[in-house]
Amino acid sequence: MGSGQERTPWEDWSPQGHRVHALCIGVSDYTVLDKLPNAEKDAKSIAQCVEESGRSKTQIVDNPVRRYDMTQGVKNFVSKVDKDRPPRIVLVFYAGHGMQHGDAIYMLPTNANPKTPELLKSQGMSHDELFRMLKKGINDKIQVGNVLYLVIFDSCRESLEGSEVVAGYSPEIHEPLSENRPEYWLLCTSTSRRAVAYDGNDGDLNSPFTQALMSVECGLFQPNVPLDQALKLICKRLDRLGEQKPGLMHAQNIPDSLCLHESRRERDTTEDKPFDVCLCYREGGPDSALAESLRDKIECCDVQLRGSEKRRLRVYLEAGPAPPAAKIQAANAIFGSTVILLLVSRDTLSDINTLQEDSQAKDWLGQLLWKYE
Repeated sequence: MGSGQERTPWEDWSPQGHRVHALCIGVSDYTVLDKLPNAEKDAKSIAQCVEESGRSKTQIVDNPVRRYDMTQGVKNFVSKVDKDRPPRIVLVFYAGHGMQHGDAIYMLPTNANPKTPELLKSQGMSHDELFRMLKKGINDKIQVGNVLYLVIFDSCRESLEGSEVVAGYSPEIHEPLSENRPEYWLLCTSTSRRAVAYDGNDGDLNSPFTQALMSVECGLFQPNVPLDQALKLICKRLDRLGEQKPGLMHAQNIPDSLCLHESRRERDTTEDKPFDVCLCYREGGPDSALAESLRDKIECCDVQLRGSEKRRLRVYLEAGPAPPAAKIQAANAIFGSTVILLLVSRDTLSDINTLQEDSQAKDWLGQLLWKYE
């Protein structure tokens, strides 16, 4: 995509892609450096938060052994981002050991033991390299102009032992290089230059920084909470604790209203806009991702109206915010849809009689599904 060609805002693009497409990297099992029991759990917890926010997609990379494995994980993620229907936000979360050298912050795989700047560059992956891969692999290949690239590091930023540290760095010195970064970018680090980020105490499920990211009070994954507001609250919360001082750097052109989790206030549940298809599936398991993918494909299809007019198919997948209550929305969708599509897989029938405590031992629907599965 040429830089001089005008591109379309995501909000005006049709059909739209996922709200968020996230890569979560967790590195715990270091062979030379100290192990970090919570880092892998942190990555999986953030991935779960993204998935639960709706209309989102995640990929996880656990314990990459070498720099090659880490870069391949990023390349694989970049290749899977839909270039025809890009997400509104591309999120990369990293939890693991990190080091700062000059103006670069490095992520470290499990076999890293960087004792010199040369070893650090050959064994680790810098935030500049990460932004460059996002720019070249996604942003330069899409026709949507305002995709945000959000990178979050839950890692230390200590300098190499014995290396010179230049005092008086401004926050801007950590910005990804201008030739490497997309137009809309945001970088949030769990601690400041030369400082340690804490993995958490024994028995903690997550690090203090990841706990703040997930907290309802800060609201990063809560519906309709502005991204900039949530991240600033997270930074203030950690700063008040006094153990680490997070950093936040971003382009100046990010809308104040941009949210990671945008709840659809206006959903097609009204009588004047009935659904065409009601997609029924078992929530909370592998069927959820399949149902979302199926919904996205169906919504790409057109309905022929009078004359040459067309519109997209309307698909009911899940209830929106109340009112009305979720059960009423579901009932209206079933009653008003032209087609009711029941998604059934082997996972659908797993422990079907234990879905509710009052399930009968011989559930006729379960038996019927088993018979024709």
